[in-house]
Amino acid sequence: MANHLARRCGQPNGAMLESDMKKLQAKTLTDADVIKVIARVGGSLFAIQDAFAPIPHQVVLAKLRSMLKRKLLTGCDCGCRGDFSVRTP
Repeated sequence: MANHLARRCGQPNGAMLESDMKKLQAKTLTDADVIKVIARVGGSLFAIQDAFAPIPHQVVLAKLRSMLKRKLLTGCDCGCRGDFSVRTP
């Protein structure tokens, strides 16, 4: 996952520079990437954030909140439960 994002940040060798990490925004992560991770690791907030390492946790949480607002996911982003699932149409 990090190599894919590194290529988006312009690093051809797959290495992400610290300056690139500071530029990351929630829009850098695609909805499809998040859905794939949830399918693979489950809906735990901490498992999702670990799967996107070394992406900062705040960026991952911002993306999850964005997807909740757009009703692509269900769950709780306040930290009480910390579980997410993909909403089925």
